[in-house]
Amino acid sequence: MVDQEGQRNSPQRKRTDSSPDFIGRVGNKVVVGEVKTPQRLKGFRDIMPQAMFVRRYVMDTLRGIFELHGFAPLETPALEYASTLEGKYGEDERLIYKFEDKGKRMVGLRYDLTVPLARVVAMHLNEIQLPWKRYQMSPVWRGENPQFGRYREFYQCDVDIVGTASPL
Repeated sequence: MVDQEGQRNSPQRKRTDSSPDFIGRVGNKVVVGEVKTPQRLKGFRDIMPQAMFVRRYVMDTLRGIFELHGFAPLETPALEYASTLEGKYGEDERLIYKFEDKGKRMVGLRYDLTVPLARVVAMHLNEIQLPWKRYQMSPVWRGENPQFGRYREFYQCDVDIVGTASPL
C-alpha cells in the first residue's frame, strides 16, 4: 500500500498468539522469526568508544616507546595449528580453545603471544637479524570459567629480545 505522500506502508496486522514476533525483509525475502534478546558470552565484553579511546592512547604510547628503543612490531595469526600450541602450557593447556576447522585440521586460538613468537623465529630464522627486538599487542583467549574482573578474551603485550642471553 502507498499512503497519500507516496510512502510505502504495510497494513496493520492483528496480533494473535500464533503470530510471529518479527516480520521483516532482507532484500526481496520476507523474514519471519522470534525476537530474541541479544546476549554476550560470559567472559567476553563489548568495549565502548570512550574506553576504546583510552585503550588506543595507551597502546599508541607503548608502541612509540617500544619503537624509540628499537623494537619492531610483530603480528601473528589468532589461529595456530593445535599441535603448535599443545605441550607448551602444562596444566593450563586445557584452557586452549581448540576445534576442527572446515578443512578438518585441529586448530586453536592463541593462548598467549610467546608460543607464536617461537614459531615465527623457527620459520623465519634466516630472515631475522639476531638479536631481534620485537613487540606485539594482540588479543589472546583462555577457555576458563571467568571470575570477576577476568575475561576469556583480553589483550596481551609482549616485548622480547631473541638471540641474546643479556637482559640489556
